[in-house]
Amino acid sequence: MENYMNNNVIDEINNLINSIKDSNIYKEYKDLELKISKNEDIKLLIGDIRTLNKRLVKTPSIDLENELKLKMKELNDIPLYSEYKEKLDELNNLLLVIKNKMDSFVKELLIN
Repeated sequence: MENYMNNNVIDEINNLINSIKDSNIYKEYKDLELKISKNEDIKLLIGDIRTLNKRLVKTPSIDLENELKLKMKELNDIPLYSEYKEKLDELNNLLLVIKNKMDSFVKELLIN
């Protein structure tokens, strides 16, 4: 009986995961992620930003900070990247709601 219940819970978790993967939010996010990965301009800007961040950690500098801000603005001004960030935020919010509901449920189980 206990094994059946455990399998049932695991099945329901798998159903939740599949529901998330079937959601429009997730599908749109994955589509945008693929487009981002194929966009050389965006990839170069992201690489430049990572490099500048590493340099700033080693050698703090106002000039480097200003250069980083310019690169970030340039990246954020690309409509595809902006759309990707919005969809990522949407997906993260959905996952946070699910996590919070699960946390509340587990907490309630432990209290009762």
